[in-house]
Amino acid sequence: MDMSLDDQIKAAREAVESSPDKAEPHARLGSLLIRQGELGAAESELRTAIGISDQVAWFHYSLGQTLLKQKRFDECIAASSKAVELGMNTAAVHAQLGQAYREKGSLPFAIASLRHAITLDASVAWYHEVLSAVLENSGLQDEALAASRSSVALSPSKASLGRLGKLALAAGNYEEAEAAFRQAIAHDPSTVWFHHCLAQALDKLGKLAEALEIARPASEMDPQSAGPQARLASLLLRLDRPEESLAAFEAAIRLDGKVAWFHAHYSEALERCGRIHEALAAQESASQLLPQSKTYAERLESLKLQVQLLGSPETEPAPTPSGPIPIAIPPRSSYKAPLLLSDTTSRKRVGFWKRLGKLFGLN
Repeated sequence: MDMSLDDQIKAAREAVESSPDKAEPHARLGSLLIRQGELGAAESELRTAIGISDQVAWFHYSLGQTLLKQKRFDECIAASSKAVELGMNTAAVHAQLGQAYREKGSLPFAIASLRHAITLDASVAWYHEVLSAVLENSGLQDEALAASRSSVALSPSKASLGRLGKLALAAGNYEEAEAAFRQAIAHDPSTVWFHHCLAQALDKLGKLAEALEIARPASEMDPQSAGPQARLASLLLRLDRPEESLAAFEAAIRLDGKVAWFHAHYSEALERCGRIHEALAAQESASQLLPQSKTYAERLESLKLQVQLLGSPETEPAPTPSGPIPIAIPPRSSYKAPLLLSDTTSRKRVGFWKRLGKLFGLN
């Protein structure tokens, strides 16, 4: 029967007490304490072991483990590199170096170490997963996507599926993104982000009705996040339901008013509802947030022109008259003949006014 971790630690302590001058018992106890989460005590035992015998590679590797967990990345790199120097050429030690380099921000070294680890053992899914994250952070999107596919093929967890879906979505592989997010939701239906991204993939594929079926419950699952609200509003607008989209746009803007396209699409919805003055105000907000957008600038000018034609929102339109329109005829006493001029044009004008006076009975 296998011993529990507590029993193993108890036995290791007894071994240390009986042979305090031997390196192996200290190192064994240190590695068990790492599993227990007692990192300070583990480090102490491992340093004692190295002090007794500093030429054992796995002592340095185990010390690197506890240093990595304590976020002491430079020390972890030094200890792990020492293990490699002493002949430890395993996937685990190179992956540990890759993690430490990644956390330190030394991405090229992280990529090299992780690729070396995968060369030694390609069957460990999280090596591919971490490599994918580092490649993405390095701007190598295609390679990141390939590494993510390898991770999912080995172990399709919700985390690896979510990463694959995100990378596929960014690459324009919308069908792959849809499949990945559907699998991720099957693993964990409670993660709103999976639903939100699935709706986005369906939207890109032109499956608007399906996207709406996903987006609406996603917005209800997390009413305090702007993204799901904006996705729902955008879909309603694209489905020619602008009135329904207004409330969702307003919720998104209330939660995060710094996103230009929220205001721009809200402006479009208002315009399509005939609320031109409000549409102009919303478009002004979008243009202020993204002043370099020519599209926003052109739309803003178009709305300004519409507002000029409509006039002030407080101005009531004149009532449409019913029946014959009365003609106001000035009284005879108020009529004055135009001044007579000597040129031909003036004579023509005089003739015009005489005919007009005769028409109204003023002559």
